[in-house]
Amino acid sequence: MPKHFFKELETLKKELLALTTTVEESLENAITALRKRDPALAQGVIAQDEEIDEREVALEEECLKMLALYQPVATDLRLVIGVLKMNNDLERIGDLCVNIAERAAFLSKDSPVTIPFDFE
Repeated sequence: MPKHFFKELETLKKELLALTTTVEESLENAITALRKRDPALAQGVIAQDEEIDEREVALEEECLKMLALYQPVATDLRLVIGVLKMNNDLERIGDLCVNIAERAAFLSKDSPVTIPFDFE
């Protein structure tokens, strides 16, 4: 395999890690918005979904480019396919964070419930 492939593979790993971090922050913010009834934080999560979607598309395009250009085999192929699958799952988690944030924004308009919140 050419050196370019290994450089792109490292970039792929870094981009996946960056997407994972963004999704994790989105999930934490969505839960916090729900717990604290914070509509502004919920709107931030909803706005951040566009960034997650853009990163997902870019990462998928990079994986497909690597498959087409370098035709990896064995471990490298498994890694690229794994990144594709994780990428799809992370984007879906980001969408679910938006669902939580939308519900948090809706619930923030109502009076608080006295039931203890033990979601975390």
